[in-house]
Amino acid sequence: HVASVLDALREFCCAGCEAVARTIVASGFEQYYETRNAPQPGDGAAVLPQDLPPLEIYDDPEAQRQFVAAPDAARREVSLILDRIRCSACLWLSEQWLRRQPGVLRVDINYATHRAQLAWDPAQTRLSQILEAVRAIGYDAYPYEPRRQDDIARRARRRAAWRLFVAGFGATQVMMYAFPAYLSGDGALAPQTEQLMRWASLVLTLPVIFFSSGPFFAGAWQSLKQRSVSLDAPIALGIAAGFVASLWATL
Repeated sequence: HVASVLDALREFCCAGCEAVARTIVASGFEQYYETRNAPQPGDGAAVLPQDLPPLEIYDDPEAQRQFVAAPDAARREVSLILDRIRCSACLWLSEQWLRRQPGVLRVDINYATHRAQLAWDPAQTRLSQILEAVRAIGYDAYPYEPRRQDDIARRARRRAAWRLFVAGFGATQVMMYAFPAYLSGDGALAPQTEQLMRWASLVLTLPVIFFSSGPFFAGAWQSLKQRSVSLDAPIALGIAAGFVASLWATL
């Protein structure tokens, strides 16, 4: 639907996105829309936390013993992971927004790891309210758990290893089919055999293009939608140009 935000009609996919936009503007954070850049391509889709407990559980004293430090009675400290983050402007907005929350004493965000060191006064606010404030502007936060982060990193490494394996296997097999054509003289290979090897190479190349090279195409598409050019764009263009030329030669 369409609503007026920042003195102009804007299109929103839902009422929730409109509410987030109005919250950002009403809080004086219009600079977010000026400094926001293109989404940073990762390894396909972002990994979101699964099976997180309700926010109220983080207020339980027994649960807080696992991740909350209490230097004194008027101060609590926690390390949070910020999720659904796409760019540095998202982190800037989260940091500024958290600093304005009642009872929050300190917020420091590491832009490289998306970890936030946060301190608050338990007499003025609760941890669940702070986490809910992050959700109100469209992101998510949850206490840092080394085991969860290790699991996310392990899954990312596994996907990268599979992409590397598929790319290496496809390259070696394609070269194996192309090698006889380089060594044999004119007419040594039957035309049917040579064409069969070309089609086999084409089939083996498809997983490399669509699976191993997927992150490059996803990143290039995201940057083009934002009317910018990232490093993924020339890489994706080179891969696509080589594949189209080879496809044309095979046909």
